[in-house]
Amino acid sequence: MRRSVTILILLLISVPLVNFGYFIFRYIALGPVNDCEVGLVDVYVSHVDTDSAKIVAIVEVLNPTNKRVSVDGIKIELYAEDIYIGEYTINRTITLTPGDKVTIPINFTIYYSNVPTEFVRALLENRTGDVIWWATGGLYANSLFGTLEVPFNVTLG
Repeated sequence: MRRSVTILILLLISVPLVNFGYFIFRYIALGPVNDCEVGLVDVYVSHVDTDSAKIVAIVEVLNPTNKRVSVDGIKIELYAEDIYIGEYTINRTITLTPGDKVTIPINFTIYYSNVPTEFVRALLENRTGDVIWWATGGLYANSLFGTLEVPFNVTLG
């Protein structure tokens, strides 16, 4: 009985310590990448065809820290309300000086046959401001322990 209680107490103490250690390790490995801010700045129609429309999503990454930041990749999934638009991955290093920001235009093609009629109408009339656009994804940083991700979720506006 005494041994079971000792093991239970050790487990109750060790689990939070392991979790705390993981978060400290992650913060040290990622450094100021944790503090970068991602924003969805604009979405607009750039070209309309008979069966599809091309849209451009403007994504902004800001370094609000006083340290230089290197982001080794970005993955973005774009949605229009509950409609999945597509995914885009940047596999190059982006270096941001303190207070710097980078604006990334991302092109997507939307085929009318894959989306609801009302959404097609909004695209054809260039009423992208009437649609709730949001993106999810992650900023990636390579470390000695592998590639680590800082996830984000952003909404236009």
